[in-house]
Amino acid sequence: WSHPQLLDQLERAGNLWQSSVCVHGDVRLANALMDSRGEVVLVDWECAAWGDPGWDLAGALADYTAAAMAVRPDADMATLLHLRGGPVQALNDAYLDSGGSAGALDAARVLLPGRLVHVAFQYAVWGGADGRADASRLVALAAEAAQSTGAIGVSP
Repeated sequence: WSHPQLLDQLERAGNLWQSSVCVHGDVRLANALMDSRGEVVLVDWECAAWGDPGWDLAGALADYTAAAMAVRPDADMATLLHLRGGPVQALNDAYLDSGGSAGALDAARVLLPGRLVHVAFQYAVWGGADGRADASRLVALAAEAAQSTGAIGVSP
């Protein structure tokens, strides 16, 4: 690996992990549906376990980052997650409004690089040649997020 900051951040994430709630384990756009009342519900709970709520929040951010990367392939992490007033800020606000903790948002900031590596692995395994290129870009974004986690906008 040529990303020592990323490895440091992954170690830090492991050290800060707080298993405190049942987590979905695979929060991503494909596992979020809107019900007849217009509320978003999560499906496909086969990865559910006792874990850190920041893991699910970081999963949503990582999936959003991957989708945004497809639209803006040369953008940096801060641009992809231009969160102030954007979709990720809306996620933060909705999470806090529903009783979620600011601590989980802090955990998501620390866990995001790991979730990006997780998505990169999926791209590399299932995506063929294009998937490898996308995986490489996601790892680079994970390294960038590890260097500047305060700048990614995940804040209460």
